Amino acid sequence: MKAYAILDGGGVKGAALAGALSAASDQGIEFLGYGGTSAGAIVALLAAVGFGPAELHQISVEEITFTEFLDDGGAELEQLKRLTSEIDDTWRAATTAPKKLGAAFVTGKVFLAHRDLVKRLLANLGLYTGGKLKAFLAAKISQKIGNPPQETGFTFRYLHDQGCAPLKVVAADLPRRAPSVYSLENSANTSVLDAVRASMSYPFVFRPVQLHGGYQVDGGLSSNLPLSVFEKERSLDGSTVMAFDLEAARKNQPVPYGMKQFCGDLLATALESGELLVRELLRGVHHVRIAIPEGIDTLDFAIPVATREALFNAGYKATAAYIRRIVPQWQQANSDIEALQASHAPPRIVVPVLKAAAGELERTTKAENVRVQVMLPTGHGYRVVTYSYNMDNDADLEMMLEMEAGCTGRSWTERKPIFADLEEAKKSFETRWKMTKAQQNRIPAGRRAMCSFPIFEKVIGMHNEKDWRMIGTLSFDSSSRLQDVWKDGSENDLAARFVVDAGKLWADIVGRLLDHNA
Repeated sequence: MKAYAILDGGGVKGAALAGALSAASDQGIEFLGYGGTSAGAIVALLAAVGFGPAELHQISVEEITFTEFLDDGGAELEQLKRLTSEIDDTWRAATTAPKKLGAAFVTGKVFLAHRDLVKRLLANLGLYTGGKLKAFLAAKISQKIGNPPQETGFTFRYLHDQGCAPLKVVAADLPRRAPSVYSLENSANTSVLDAVRASMSYPFVFRPVQLHGGYQVDGGLSSNLPLSVFEKERSLDGSTVMAFDLEAARKNQPVPYGMKQFCGDLLATALESGELLVRELLRGVHHVRIAIPEGIDTLDFAIPVATREALFNAGYKATAAYIRRIVPQWQQANSDIEALQASHAPPRIVVPVLKAAAGELERTTKAENVRVQVMLPTGHGYRVVTYSYNMDNDADLEMMLEMEAGCTGRSWTERKPIFADLEEAKKSFETRWKMTKAQQNRIPAGRRAMCSFPIFEKVIGMHNEKDWRMIGTLSFDSSSRLQDVWKDGSENDLAARFVVDAGKLWADIVGRLLDHNA
């Protein structure tokens, strides 16, 4: 099984993500690329440069001591925690007007006692530089792929040139009030270390990073589980996404509910809730929920080895259990076709629509003996005929095509209607249509014309076709010659235009069926 990995942010809980990737690898999942936020960005980087399950366990459990990434070992962070606790305790006890006046006086004394810390926090917008984390990651990358040219450093382009898996890192751009996605496509010459450092800049703990003219902070503020970062790649190769989501144990609200808890919950909600609605819109995403053991807070930088081991095991067990549960429908069903039909719609719903579509084309054009098929991506890097009409016992009914192969592949990759002269294709199947001889030989000899149409998943509120995600392709073929029935090579050919309009309409109907029954 091939998939893209999306890794959740979670402060010091990244060992759970390392455990999740290890379990997926042990279960036979091959990851084509890695995307992540904050702690997820760190683990994504390590996985992208080639660290395997055993190495991820070694790094996340035994090597990483989070307090070593803090410039002073965590002393100022503990001081900041004490400051907020003292103020919260003071105001919690202020139940009358005189006591509130006294609380204001005590608050002033607390700030005065910690004035040096407050001054540094106001001046730098955060306590720590993150330099030690960058040095740690640089050493790890060097261990795997060597040192880059001194003048460029570890850029996204350098990782790509060394054969690393695609990496996408999400940070929050404060001036734009928007996420920044760092990757080879849009920031090839940006340092991956700077991108990861920006992505894990937890507010007030780490100083913001100045990149591309703006302050970059923890990506969780904009997208803690960035589900859509590989949507473009998925539209081309048909692979799925596995999103690993760290879910903290629900805490009982203290009574009374004070300012400290209120501020903490506000920040946690901003970091963790952004993708809840997006999950309902995206298809083909396997959402792996990892329950974090109780008592582990995002800012518990001093967590011991035993706790990190528990986190790793939590990620491993949750992922292994998820894969075992969905494998019968996802990977090891009797066939890819059965698995796809189970996840979209039964044939008894779709085939009558294909029959009606074939009948319309036969009535309104000169096409004879029309067959209709729907091809869907399997998630393994190829497509199969999932639904068909008038193809019983034909050799190409069991055709498996790479994502860009054939008339259907051209329609998939170019996202538009494609016509094919199947007689001419007997000579150009390798060069023009990217098919093998064995695949070409499966096409029945009497097939002469074909047209394929993309099937889109239309999302309410998205009116631009380029933003729609493709589900598959709808194709018609006929025993009549192409120039006689559908297209004569002229851009103004009325028959071709009619077929395009009709094909798009039927593709829309089929798409709604598949989407509605998913």
